[in-house]
Amino acid sequence: MTKLYAGVAAVVLVAILSGTYVLTAQMAGSDCAGNSLAGSGAAIGGPFELIASDGTTVTERDVIDRPALVYFGYTFCPDVCPLDVARNSLAVDLLIEQGF
Repeated sequence: MTKLYAGVAAVVLVAILSGTYVLTAQMAGSDCAGNSLAGSGAAIGGPFELIASDGTTVTERDVIDRPALVYFGYTFCPDVCPLDVARNSLAVDLLIEQGF
């Protein structure tokens, strides 16, 4: 009977690991909503127009005079936000080290 339980446990473990591997491989090129990022043909860069917190309009000419980080946050993200903030902080530190 012990061999039966061990065999079933092994099969379940392999199924879980295989499923995790497949899902991870599928998500590797996707954003959180499952939209494909790799090869999506989305244009990165170019002109933009945003509204600042004081209501003024800001364009790329106002802010892109050197390397810049444009970040759109989340409304609720206890898992992702701390990682994004740490990554963005590192990016800013690297830019400062390079004299930007």
